[in-house]
Amino acid sequence: NKFFTINGRSSFQIILNTLNPKKIYLPFYICKDIIDILKKNKIPYDFYAIDRSFNIKKKIKTKKNEYVLIVNYFGLSKITKNDKNIYDYSLSLFDFKKNISPCFISLRKFINAGYGSFLNIKNINKRYIKKTPPKNLLESPKKFNQFKSNEKKQKIDENIYLSKYLDKDIINTDFKNIKKKRNQNYKTYHKYLMNINRLNLPNNPIGPLYYPFLINNGYEIIKKLNKKNIYTPVLWDHINKYKNTNYSFEKDLAQNCIFLPLDQRYNTNDIQYIISNLTKNF
Repeated sequence: NKFFTINGRSSFQIILNTLNPKKIYLPFYICKDIIDILKKNKIPYDFYAIDRSFNIKKKIKTKKNEYVLIVNYFGLSKITKNDKNIYDYSLSLFDFKKNISPCFISLRKFINAGYGSFLNIKNINKRYIKKTPPKNLLESPKKFNQFKSNEKKQKIDENIYLSKYLDKDIINTDFKNIKKKRNQNYKTYHKYLMNINRLNLPNNPIGPLYYPFLINNGYEIIKKLNKKNIYTPVLWDHINKYKNTNYSFEKDLAQNCIFLPLDQRYNTNDIQYIISNLTKNF
């Protein structure tokens, strides 16, 4: 990619600036930052439901200048091309296809980087392109606490930078090996957990972010795993505060889905250890 932005929310903002939508349809199960950006831009939005395969549940009929935000959840969703869609690939770095546009991708969730997003959009205004390097970049996190600190410091920067200004550690990353390792670890989880997982997941995704495992009392199991030094993220539990009762599945995800780690730091023995500790709890 010849260009990059600071982060996914910056890419999303540039897409909104370019399309100037009158309304956005987005999944109820979504990062709060996306909603905050729409509110900041005073763009009306409505929610839609997803199914147990992380795909949109019902087709949405859009009017002129209305768009549907499609999230590729963890590299596991089935994505179809539609000119009225905006594609959020911030959770699915390796599953991107060049014909998918407008689309934004995030690096930080997949590799050890403090910044970096790729933006794919047609007819971009050249005023966004900066020929100077970005300033005040966040450093690559060395520990999980620094990663969480970086997340709080992320800001919107409505500029597109030349790829030559990317950190050398990012440019030299062995993405092929990372994808291969993620694929292997996912398959190990799936072999042992697919028959008890309440989700319907694909057998061979491309470089997934996590292995999502939905089970009753998942939240209690997460706490028990933490005691074994197995840490899994809790995603978007803010949606449980919403009074809307039409999205019981999404609220179940936010409460009970265990996002099992599978990144390149883990080998087969590590995954087996996690599975062993996980299955002791049910």
